[in-house]
Amino acid sequence: MDTLLFTVNAVFPILLTILTGKCLHRLGWMPTQTANAVNKLCFNFLIPLNIFYQLHDAQPDNGADAGFLAYGVLFILVTLALLCLLAPRFIKNRMHCGEFIQSVFRGNVSLISVSLLSNMYGEKSIQILSYLLPITLVLYNSLSVILLAYFFDSQEKVTLRKLLRAIVTNPFVLAVCIGMAFSSLRLRLPEFVEETMRSISAAGTPLALMALGTSISFCDLTHGAGKAVFAAFLRQMVIPAIVLWTAVALGFRNEQLGAYLCIACTPTATAGYVLVRNMGGDGKLTAQIAVYSVIFSFVSIFGFVFLFCSLGWM
Repeated sequence: MDTLLFTVNAVFPILLTILTGKCLHRLGWMPTQTANAVNKLCFNFLIPLNIFYQLHDAQPDNGADAGFLAYGVLFILVTLALLCLLAPRFIKNRMHCGEFIQSVFRGNVSLISVSLLSNMYGEKSIQILSYLLPITLVLYNSLSVILLAYFFDSQEKVTLRKLLRAIVTNPFVLAVCIGMAFSSLRLRLPEFVEETMRSISAAGTPLALMALGTSISFCDLTHGAGKAVFAAFLRQMVIPAIVLWTAVALGFRNEQLGAYLCIACTPTATAGYVLVRNMGGDGKLTAQIAVYSVIFSFVSIFGFVFLFCSLGWM
């Protein structure tokens, strides 16, 4: 019952925030023009600020399990590689293919992961995620920009110059690089600056979710939603099953297995929608996948936590 209650408390706020955006749009309080402005604000400032805030003081312990970190990186890279290899065979529209791949491989780790693991194992367990989260954030943000820059180019042959320009000028990548520089050099900011960053950057996720909600048509969720449902099923059911059972076979248990669950089972990243909209996509497929992903995540988080706890592995 505790697991069920926590899953409801972790997942439903995301869905309700998306629905709030839809209601505000219907009432005329958040028209399309406002939602577009909010997307630009999130893309250029709020989400990059949040990325920087999470990375700038990350100090992974030298004693962190190298095998634990290596598997975390490996499952992200292998997932992306397989999707890039297989998805274009079935999705001929390049932009839809890019949206599909990003939505499946990229989870909303910063929103749910920490609270989920601390609920299962207590506050001390968060330290193990502090080793994995910075690496995950760097991979998700950097690879997503590269992926979309490639698939969103209208020409079949993408020039290296155009690809590099799209990458180095992207606010997400710049935030990752600056954040890693601060972390590597162990630079510290005054406490009042840290607190200001924390409070401002916290607005990015709810605003992005509400902007996402304005783009959703309830008719679209039921008509032509095959790709979105399939993507959400892959994101929340298939990939976590492969990642977690492989982790079990490799001998990972308890907090380490829980950390992988917190990365693998989180819904599609909200920042992915903002990224798509600001790199030239309409974001409709990403928005569809995000909604279905939240719904599927309720089943996947509860199901995997219940199963592995019952087997004594968590």
